[in-house]
Amino acid sequence: MNIKNERGSLTLFVAISMLFFMTFLLTLYISTTNQQKTQLEVTARIKETYEQDLNNIEDVYNSFVGTADIIPIYNKEQLQKVGSGENVYISQLGKYYKFNLDSNYILKNNIELNNYTIDADGNEVFADNAEQWTPIGTEATPFKGNFDGNGYKIDGLYINSKSNHLGLFGVMESGTIENLTVAGSVTGKEGTQNTAGIVGSISGTGNVTINNCINSCKVYGEYQIGGIVGYNTNANTILNNCFNKGNIEGKRTIKSSDNQYHLQLGGICGLSNGNINITLCCNEGTIKSIQRKSSCRNYGSM
Repeated sequence: MNIKNERGSLTLFVAISMLFFMTFLLTLYISTTNQQKTQLEVTARIKETYEQDLNNIEDVYNSFVGTADIIPIYNKEQLQKVGSGENVYISQLGKYYKFNLDSNYILKNNIELNNYTIDADGNEVFADNAEQWTPIGTEATPFKGNFDGNGYKIDGLYINSKSNHLGLFGVMESGTIENLTVAGSVTGKEGTQNTAGIVGSISGTGNVTINNCINSCKVYGEYQIGGIVGYNTNANTILNNCFNKGNIEGKRTIKSSDNQYHLQLGGICGLSNGNINITLCCNEGTIKSIQRKSSCRNYGSM
């Protein structure tokens, strides 16, 4: 009888133990499932918050960095940064813009780079401390963008340099310059070449258009001197509705390969060894060779 009771007690003990064990496993399973569910919910919330934060960051970024296709130019300081590759702050809009060589720009005001006077002979006279202009684009890094003058004028352009490729733009490979007037003085010293009021040199094979532009700068150089373009080697250049009002003068001090002092100067383009289409363009400036004419080549109003 005692044995039976002991066996019954043992059986009951085992049954109760199994019940507790099963309850423990069930509780553990439910707890684990809830934890996993909670983790999934937390992960989903973190992801949602992260994506919202990214959107917020993008909104904040766009509020400070301009994403417009055309970069506005309001003053001299901004104009000096064209093609620099810098992030430039446009205070008028409260945003930064990337000023690349292939960007699109538009003038929003007339801009005065320097003060100057006109003497009795009609020459521009600048102060000794006049700020020299650094042409936009070089042989290594040519301008490839679009610049719309928007009918405004850049006045007081002052260059007095021994470098080649002188003008508001130094070297241009593709793109457009239009609706712009430039006034001032561009002087290429001894040995320089490719000098103009608008673009010193046009090179490469891209499409280049200079449209509705006026040069009122006096331009002086050694050779390849023009009012709008100094030298063109590009195969796809168009000059349309452009006017030169500045005097163009040249004096070559270094002999060319045939032992002569050849000049190439013109009111619109000094020299073109590429394909250039000139339409509806006019020269009103004086074209002057300051040396014997027998040594002057490619000399004329266009």
